Amino acid sequence: MEIVKVKNKYQIVIPEEVRKEANINIGDFLEVKATKNGITFEPKTLVDRGLAEALKEFKSSKTVGPFKNSTEMFRFIDSPKKHRKFRK
Repeated sequence: MEIVKVKNKYQIVIPEEVRKEANINIGDFLEVKATKNGITFEPKTLVDRGLAEALKEFKSSKTVGPFKNSTEMFRFIDSPKKHRKFRK
């Protein structure tokens, strides 16, 4: 267990041993939560909103493809909607 001191502006330093064990690096984002037992820090990855929406659609099977090549993809795009065959 490590002890840290709260500095002015409420800053703390995460001890090196803890950073290495948690694989925390400069520039990483941490989610901070207050719990009834104290404070928790959890590493988080931030994703652009547009990319997050695209990933959500992909996971809910609202996507098409994969295509074997670009020609196949353009044929699909140019075909009338009623003739499009969606893959699962």
